[in-house]
Formats: sequence, structure tokens, C-alpha cells
Amino acid sequence: MSTMNKNYVTFLGSVNDDLMREIDNGASFADVLNRLGAIRSTWQEQLEAKASF
Repeated sequence: MSTMNKNYVTFLGSVNDDLMREIDNGASFADVLNRLGAIRSTWQEQLEAKASF
């Protein structure tokens, strides 16, 4: 598995942990969707930053 794929799998695992923790703490479905949107934005910014090199 390439380094990028390993990083992506690690990232997805941490996303899952974060979302499960929020759900366990009583987050609503809307809260979880907002969190996913923020995560996607962060991930997209990181990909764009790497692509600019």
C-alpha cells in the first residue's frame, strides 16, 4: 500500500473515531453532517496545498 493510501486509511479511521465520539456525546444528525462537511473542507484544502507544489 502506498504512503498516500496509508495516510488516507489513517485519516478515515480518525474521522470515524471523532464521529462516533460525537454521536456518543449526543450529537444530532445535523451536527454529524456539519462535522463531516468541515472534515471534507479540511481534507480538500490539504489536497489542494499538496497539488500546488
